[in-house]
Amino acid sequence: MPATIAVKECDALACGFLCLQACPLGVLLAVPRNHNRNGSKKPRAYGVAPRFVGHCNACGLCAEACPQSAISIQG
Repeated sequence: MPATIAVKECDALACGFLCLQACPLGVLLAVPRNHNRNGSKKPRAYGVAPRFVGHCNACGLCAEACPQSAISIQG
């Protein structure tokens, strides 16, 4: 049975996507949270989503790497 990953709102861009770098299985995905209203296609902020949770082995490395304590894992 796959792990359950809960991600509170975070600012992944501000921390340099540390959780994505820490995950050896590539379970997490950076997703744009909001876009600039000035017409720029570049998002102002990114969050993280557990896109490939079926591959998660609940190692906890992503949660340990998160400086915002935004990730919790139940496995």
